[in-house]
Amino acid sequence: MQTPWLTFASFPHKALAEPCIHAALKKAFAENEEVQEMAQNNFIMLNLMHETTDKNLSPDGQYVPRIMFIGAAMEKSYVSVFLLLVAISCVLAKDVGKKDTKETNTKPKLPQTLSRGWGDQLIWTQTYEEALFRAKHSNKPLMIIHHLDDCPHSQALKKVFAEHKEIQKLAEKFILLNLVYETTDKNLAPDGQYVPRILFIDPSLTVRADITGRYSNRLYAYEPSDISLLYSNMQKALKLLKTEL
Repeated sequence: MQTPWLTFASFPHKALAEPCIHAALKKAFAENEEVQEMAQNNFIMLNLMHETTDKNLSPDGQYVPRIMFIGAAMEKSYVSVFLLLVAISCVLAKDVGKKDTKETNTKPKLPQTLSRGWGDQLIWTQTYEEALFRAKHSNKPLMIIHHLDDCPHSQALKKVFAEHKEIQKLAEKFILLNLVYETTDKNLAPDGQYVPRILFIDPSLTVRADITGRYSNRLYAYEPSDISLLYSNMQKALKLLKTEL
């Protein structure tokens, strides 16, 4: 008997009509012992975080999450498993929604997703365009941190940055943005696209290329040991702003 394929399409970065459904379905699938046993013994498994070129995998659109079966004829038991998953996910989604609503009413929700660990108490912008707009209209300088989640140097700097009380306090005077991808603005990479690197932009939308770190081959890089210099440069960005206005 040919083993059927069970294909998942799941893109957590895309906006969903009900964002909790995706997480709830994953949780239900992983915790259901019968589903796990059937999946292990009867299917070739594949989960995707990107669309393929095969249009047959999106017969009614490229929404997520969606689950499809490929190959051998789908038996009734497999259909039952799928319906079970959908039912469980809907119940969990409602419970999660109620829990989120309750927590929202009791305490403010921290922007932990946008902070990516650089300071959950701080207000972070989501995009470069939004950050520029807010810097211009609030008359505050913009600080942009380029980093990567799998870069040990980025992680080390993040830890020191988040734990430095004076930096966290001073950061409140900036429009803040941290990026794990490069923008199309070449002014944000005056000497290359390395990470971590930190640049400042004033409200006139001018990149402060003169505010640098201590390394001649990576002008805007900072190591954990450079945290005092970064603090001084943040003060410098604020002083330059006041001087030039």
